[in-house]
Amino acid sequence: MGIVDAHGRAYTGKGHNDLRIAVVFYTWPKNGNRITVGFPEQFPAPHGAVKNICRTAKEVEKWDARLRQQEKDDAEKSAEERERVEGPLVKYMNDEFNRLRASAQDNKNREFMDASAKLLAAKREAREKAEKANKTEGVMYLESHEQGSK
Repeated sequence: MGIVDAHGRAYTGKGHNDLRIAVVFYTWPKNGNRITVGFPEQFPAPHGAVKNICRTAKEVEKWDARLRQQEKDDAEKSAEERERVEGPLVKYMNDEFNRLRASAQDNKNREFMDASAKLLAAKREAREKAEKANKTEGVMYLESHEQGSK
């Protein structure tokens, strides 16, 4: 049997733009349709997010262009405006981490939620430092993934 995706569809590999592993982006309707890169396809979308699965390079490029435009728009906003937009999203994510941590059945899940919360805080802190240094660099998701896996 050949390679199949999470939905049981056969991967033929014939299309040069077909991706072997789908790329997932989330949109957050309650937070102004913000776009974030998602978890692998087999994982469910977080509560409140809409899961967008990209199976071709063209789809990834489309979503990546939207993500880059969002980043460009964010860079143009002042720190106060950004906090007004991101504050509720970060609060929601932290609340969700706390809720999942409280309902965790074992220590391994609690530790995972703790690590996730710390990672969110560290990424936000790193972004703020980069903004202060006025260094902004945008790369496509797949480019950064390929660079990170070398």
